Amino acid sequence: MFDDVSDQFGISSISTPRALILQVTGAIDLSTSVSAQAQFQDAVAELLPPAVLVLDLTVIEVLSAAGARMMRELIGQCAQQGVAVRLVARPGSVVQRNVKILGLDEVAPQFGDLDQALDFEC
Repeated sequence: MFDDVSDQFGISSISTPRALILQVTGAIDLSTSVSAQAQFQDAVAELLPPAVLVLDLTVIEVLSAAGARMMRELIGQCAQQGVAVRLVARPGSVVQRNVKILGLDEVAPQFGDLDQALDFEC
């Protein structure tokens, strides 16, 4: 039997003095993108500029084109609010390759670990 990783989608948040970190688990794909978008928007609704949002994608299993489109919209909404977004993906992972292939690294800087993302100065 195959496990449905999309049922395992989730977001946990960690608020630090430097950023709001959203740690994402499971899959961001066609079957989860609507739910994911709502959860992301709820998490960032209270952020005020010059806030920083770090999307930690190091443990997600799938990032599809549909998921990337949703994330691109979220990044655009954050930019309109004056909130900087940074992406974290494990170096050499399928998710990191998809971040590049799907162009997310063109709309938000991408880092190999959380410390790099938090230390980055625009």
